[in-house]
Amino acid sequence: MKRFFLKKETLKANQGFTLIEMLVVAGIFAVLTSIVVFKYGDFTSNMLVTNMAYEIALEVRQAQVFGVGARVSDDGTGTANFSFPYGVFINMNDGSTGNPSLYETKKIQFFVDRNESNEDGYGKCSDDNGAGTCDCVTDECIEQVTLQRNIKITEIRTSAYGSDEEVCEATDVPQIAITFKRPSPEARIERQATGEDQYTFVQIKVEAPGSRVNPSYVLVRQSGQISVSDDNICVTEN
Repeated sequence: MKRFFLKKETLKANQGFTLIEMLVVAGIFAVLTSIVVFKYGDFTSNMLVTNMAYEIALEVRQAQVFGVGARVSDDGTGTANFSFPYGVFINMNDGSTGNPSLYETKKIQFFVDRNESNEDGYGKCSDDNGAGTCDCVTDECIEQVTLQRNIKITEIRTSAYGSDEEVCEATDVPQIAITFKRPSPEARIERQATGEDQYTFVQIKVEAPGSRVNPSYVLVRQSGQISVSDDNICVTEN
């Protein structure tokens, strides 16, 4: 009977990993996994911030479409009206984030401006008499959008009052209303509290405070252009 013997070199080649090699591989795998999980959290937060910024931009675009397209609305007496402006209103001090001492909000109001004939109420989201603040309890507010999770609007900046240049006011705005009325696609940008409307643009900052994610900015120009980007144009102040 023949017997076969494996050479020492063959036995050595068929041996598995050593304990040290296994520990090194497991350590590398753990490090890579932690990096992926860490980055995935940032990626998810970044997507949420961007999506919420686009949600705001879409609300503004919808107001533009409704305003220019003469969307029919009840004038409050049961009569259909095709000429009312439509707009978006943001109140930075509505307490929706749980901290009323800060100028920030999680809400956007979509409204129809039925009080355009009232000088005090024109271009603003208000109650039936053209006064007060829109909060979707009054009849001018049609829809309220709430930002998800910890995403907030933390700053609203306008162009320098009466200026045509790319210069921002030094202070942020507590309330802003952006309306559109046929036949022009141009935006009426008005500070709700003061009634001033000579603004060439408004920039809305959307972010997740406390995170490492960069904010997104919604820019609405008087010309009717609406855009979302990571660029802050309010680096120059007046």
